[in-house]
Parts: sequence; C-alpha cells; structure tokens
Amino acid sequence: MTVNRESAFLWSGYCVIELSRGSNGWFRYMFENRLATMYSSGTPEVNNDVHARHEMVAKLQQTLGSAGLPPRPVLSTAGPIKLKVGSWRFSSAVAGALSIHNSDGPQVTLLAEDRNGFVFESKRGSSHSFTHDKALPTQFLTKKSGKTQESVKDKM
Repeated sequence: MTVNRESAFLWSGYCVIELSRGSNGWFRYMFENRLATMYSSGTPEVNNDVHARHEMVAKLQQTLGSAGLPPRPVLSTAGPIKLKVGSWRFSSAVAGALSIHNSDGPQVTLLAEDRNGFVFESKRGSSHSFTHDKALPTQFLTKKSGKTQESVKDKM
C-alpha cells in the first residue's frame, strides 16, 4: 500500500485499487486494462475513457516515485493491522486478509492473499466478487527509480 495527499493505493499482480481520501464509500479499481468505479450500493461502473485509465496509472506511478514513504506490504504483515487514511479504515486480525471500511457507511471491501481481486459487501448487504486470471501490465508492477525499475508486486 502507498498513499499520497489524495488517495491510498493497494495492488497485487492482478488488481489496483484507488481509495480517495474524501470518498463517501466509492473507489476506483483496475483489472487488466479496464478501469471501473465501485459505488457503495455495490454497483460497478466501467469507465472506458483512456484518459481516466492513464490518469490512474500516472497517479500511482507518481506516488511510488515520490520521496514519501515506501510501499508497505499489508497482507503479508504478521499480526493485527489497524490503519486509517482519510475516511478509510484498514483492519486485519490475521496475516493474509484485510478489511477496508469507509466511515460513511457499512460497506466493506475484503482482500486476501489467495484471491486475485477482492470481495465487496455493499451497504445494501449484497456481496460481489471481482477476480481476474490475467496479470496486470508491467506498468503497474514496477516503479521507476532513476534509470532502474524496482518490482512492487503484491503490495495489497
């Protein structure tokens, strides 16, 4: 996970999730090369705008390349985790699983090391599973640091 002034980013080899600090429960996510917004109701909206996809990639890469804190692995961390970024609360009682809650509603996003994506439980109580078998393009999996590239796989 990495954060900037606007968002927190979580990613694995299959999925990138952007959680806006000021969100009331919506977030953006990308599988393969498709960007979508998940609303707190549990309704995803696919965004086919190439500019929006490039903007998300650029924000992630800029955050990774900034002089801020390095990405923090959150799923592979042993023991309980409790973090807060903007209106988002992250918690985990065990290594390998993470729950993400928004302070504006009861919806929860569940991440696990053994899942190529996430499960979203909406404010209406419905559960939606989002997974993909194809890995993300390498632009998500590396950050540029000078002339070299460093792997940033599995920072969910």
